[in-house]
Amino acid sequence: MSAFNPEISARALIPKDLISQASALHFSLHIADDRVEAALSEASGGEFHWSGIFPLEYDYKSLKHAVQFVAERNWGEHVFRKCSVSFETSEICVVPRAFFEPQRAGELLAFQCDVAPAAADYIEFPELAAVLIFGLPDWTSEICKKFPNARLYPLSALAMRHAQSTTQIDEDVLGIYVSTSQMVLTVFRNNKLHLVNTYHVIGAEDVLYHASNAALRLGIDFENASLKVASTWRSESLVNLLRHYNRRTVHLFMNESSDHFSYLSMLHSICA
Repeated sequence: MSAFNPEISARALIPKDLISQASALHFSLHIADDRVEAALSEASGGEFHWSGIFPLEYDYKSLKHAVQFVAERNWGEHVFRKCSVSFETSEICVVPRAFFEPQRAGELLAFQCDVAPAAADYIEFPELAAVLIFGLPDWTSEICKKFPNARLYPLSALAMRHAQSTTQIDEDVLGIYVSTSQMVLTVFRNNKLHLVNTYHVIGAEDVLYHASNAALRLGIDFENASLKVASTWRSESLVNLLRHYNRRTVHLFMNESSDHFSYLSMLHSICA
């Protein structure tokens, strides 16, 4: 059962004047079991024209509810010049580009995650000489029917690309991206990717534990590494906790406190 919220429903409709400009715009969408985030921006990057974070008011959380919410909006009335859809998944693995064979993507992912996904896709990172393989949830076929040119991105892919673009030579960088219940951690040393992984988290202490433990295992001085943090949480407590142990903690996309905009929209604009 769900509770109909007319305010959310009205706010989730893209204005007709923007819908008519679809062929020149980038529509970005993030789907989670408790919310849907959407935004319209210039296809070439830059200016945002419309955005929103829409909580799902159901008795229990389900990605099927999120897909239903998307299907009932006017977002698919026209084909956008660019469409990117992100989601959260722990079914990921990174392999060197030189050893990657597309026909073996599912096999490699199953070996890494110890689970055989129904379908697998991949994204190449030429700047890292690597390929990220990820499992495709069963609901993605419904999304692709509504948005035929949609490009699918696990949150980890956007996190990798953004962390790599902000890292510096001779610097240890930990990119920390926290969503409702998942943390994506990327670690770069001297501009080279050393780790990308996902973790289930409940609170700020979990984030600190996984980040510091990864640094310890990789021989990184956690206190002096560069921590770059973004979160869908109201994350003052998270950032304050991390800064207690690392003074180089940087909070990305400070406008995440808005109810109508998130760092995910920015990640799509920059990295998708």
